[in-house]
Amino acid sequence: MPPLPSSWLLTPDELREAGIRLFGDRPGWQSRLAEATGVDRSSITRWLGGSIPVPLHISLLVRYMLRYGPPGQALDSGQPRPPAG
Repeated sequence: MPPLPSSWLLTPDELREAGIRLFGDRPGWQSRLAEATGVDRSSITRWLGGSIPVPLHISLLVRYMLRYGPPGQALDSGQPRPPAG
């Protein structure tokens, strides 16, 4: 099986932008992102700091949430969200 493109992995800056877009630019967004992705908040902190890369499955999950919304959020039509502008 060929390797997956590295562009699928979120950078720390992309993860930060995604977390803020999903949960707002206010205290607690990192904790909400950790809960939504099923990881400990310390993992989010390490990924944001760049000490370890964001794992592929988390990158894909966050990209999915950006498109369709975080878990438990009602979707109006099942259609992808329009890009934030």
